[in-house]
Amino acid sequence: MARARVPRSTARQTAEHRRLVALQAATAALSGAVTPAEVAAVVLDHGLALLGARAGSVSALAAGGALERLDARGLDGDLIAALHAASAATPGPAADATRAGKGIWLESPSAIEARYPPFAAVARRGGFGALAALALLVRGRPVGALAFWFAAPHRFGAADRSFAIALADACALALERARLFESERRLRAAAEETAAAIQELDPFRVLVDQVTDYAIFMLDPHGFVRTWNRGAERIKGWRAAEIVGQHFSRFYPEADARAGKPARALAAAAASGRFEEEGLRVRKDGSTFVADVVITALRDGRGELRGFAKVTRDVTERLRAERERLRLAQVEEGRRARDQFLAIAAHEFRTPITTLDLYTQALLRGLERGEDAPISEAAPRLRIIHRQSVRLAHLVQAMLDVVQITAGRLALHPEPVDLAAVVREAMERWREALGRAGCPLELRVDRSIAGQWDRARLEEVIDQLVSNAVKFGAGHPVEVCVEARDGEAHLAVSDHGIGMSEEDQRRIFQRFERAVPLAHYGGFGLGLWLVRNIVEAHGGDIQVWSAPGKGSRFDVTLPRM
Repeated sequence: MARARVPRSTARQTAEHRRLVALQAATAALSGAVTPAEVAAVVLDHGLALLGARAGSVSALAAGGALERLDARGLDGDLIAALHAASAATPGPAADATRAGKGIWLESPSAIEARYPPFAAVARRGGFGALAALALLVRGRPVGALAFWFAAPHRFGAADRSFAIALADACALALERARLFESERRLRAAAEETAAAIQELDPFRVLVDQVTDYAIFMLDPHGFVRTWNRGAERIKGWRAAEIVGQHFSRFYPEADARAGKPARALAAAAASGRFEEEGLRVRKDGSTFVADVVITALRDGRGELRGFAKVTRDVTERLRAERERLRLAQVEEGRRARDQFLAIAAHEFRTPITTLDLYTQALLRGLERGEDAPISEAAPRLRIIHRQSVRLAHLVQAMLDVVQITAGRLALHPEPVDLAAVVREAMERWREALGRAGCPLELRVDRSIAGQWDRARLEEVIDQLVSNAVKFGAGHPVEVCVEARDGEAHLAVSDHGIGMSEEDQRRIFQRFERAVPLAHYGGFGLGLWLVRNIVEAHGGDIQVWSAPGKGSRFDVTLPRM
């Protein structure tokens, strides 16, 4: 008896029914998968049998666009590496399907080789004759790819494609659900950890809340206020209900906030663990105060940033008190400097005044006795009187210069000046004094050095430097050199006298400083201070080179204005 033949349409319906049952079984199994790896395992377990494929893989789209392999079956290491080492932007079946959001169907080895030459050799070695790659889509957004490899060329009919796409859709939804489960688990764990930490720190929170001298509060990782203590309310003016949830940039002046200063402070604290500064902050009523601020980054046991602790102290009154102490100290320093100056001035004026008095009385006594001494006998006394008068004039000028410089009113009157001529004239004036001190003069001067300078002030500089050379180098040569070099004028005055130490060199240009005792050499201790101020007022510079017992050289550089 002949066996009845089953119609082709009936056989096709039976195959489709089996696939539908298998798809329902796969969907039911996916509902119990709670991790991405479990989802991939279920899909491959059911999908390979459902489609009759020899191998398969499931990939998920990770951060940065990389395709991350979740599971693979029936593939050797080379093909797995080729499929999953690239990003979603790199050509490949899974990557192209993910990028395009639709399936790729290659039904023969030649089709595989034509589209993906790099995979051809690996596919031949694995004995694959066809492949299908499908995008895993959730609400039109790609989340990964599903790929199947077949042992022989395979024609993907409408039923094959429908079942493969349905399986990919079920896989995508299950994968998205698994990721949400994982995220929820992480959030729950973090919440439990935070709750435990809060419970552990609760006594500390009570302590912090009672502090009123410091504003102590917490910010979330983005800078929004999360806690607020009584000190913060007292210093900044906001109650907790008004400020919690607000961004801490409200505490900055508007210009600082616009310039991004709050964000830079948080970035610095996150990078190094701590940020500290002293700056202006704003209260609720709009008034400002000077704040000493410390921001500390708070991280959990895994090193993840959980927020920031911020401690602010109002230091306005402290700074005001410091400024007042500084002002009083400056007043006291000014008083001491005045008293010292007056004491030195009294000492300096006493000698020439006493000399003037003695020689003037001697001349007067001669006149009263009717003596008619020749001019030649009176001349030495008159020259001494003249020198002491000049000395008094210099002392008076020095006092006036001190007053002007201290008040910031050192006036210059620049005019066309030949520095070489000024130095030659000054040395003529000093020739007699140099001779009395036993100081041979060695003068080297360029023919002409023109510039725009205050002639009288330059004469003060020259006289002071030569006076120092005579005072501290008596009995030794004095060298004066003037030259033009590199668009500047250079004046050097050298002696071969007592010299000075490096420590003395660092302070001799300061007011009332001297390298030798007042009793031995006299002077205000102002000469080099005056010289430095005059030179710097011209835009120049003065340097000293010296050593004990080796003399000193002062170099003045002046721009030829």
